[in-house]
Order: sequence, then structure tokens, then C-alpha cells
Amino acid sequence: MSSLSIVGALSIVGSAVHRKTVCNPKVHPIFVLSIVDTLLSALWISGALVWLKGGVQHHRVGCFTITCMTVDSSYCSHHDSIWSYSS
Repeated sequence: MSSLSIVGALSIVGSAVHRKTVCNPKVHPIFVLSIVDTLLSALWISGALVWLKGGVQHHRVGCFTITCMTVDSSYCSHHDSIWSYSS
């Protein structure tokens, strides 16, 4: 599912960049959310790869780091969506 999320978010980013509407007030919030969603999905995929390929010690360090980054990215996505649509 994360790979589909990356494809969808990158299509929104690519469309906005191609049409040069990134700074449009109606497009900018969804553009930023798509960038954060791409990052979040990439972190989910990398966490799964660390879990599947790493050893026991590698799981602890790698998964902890990726989990922290994923939580931060999720928080940024939520915070940005509230901030973008309330202003």
C-alpha cells in the first residue's frame, strides 16, 4: 500500500510542478501534504526492509530510528493539514 501512496503523491507533486501551480493558494496545501505523504510512505517501506533484512541488533537501532522518523513525519502531515486548511 505504501508504494501506491508514493505513486499517487508523486503524481500530485509532478502535476503541480508541471503546471507551475505550486504557489497557488488552492494547490499549495495538497502539494505540501503530498510531499510529506511521500516521505512517510518511503519511511514505512524502509522500515519494512530493515525488519526483513536486518539482524537482531540491527532491528533495534534501525527500527527505532525509522519509527521515530515516521512518527515525526506523520505529526508534520497532521499539523500541516490543520494549519493549511484553517488559514
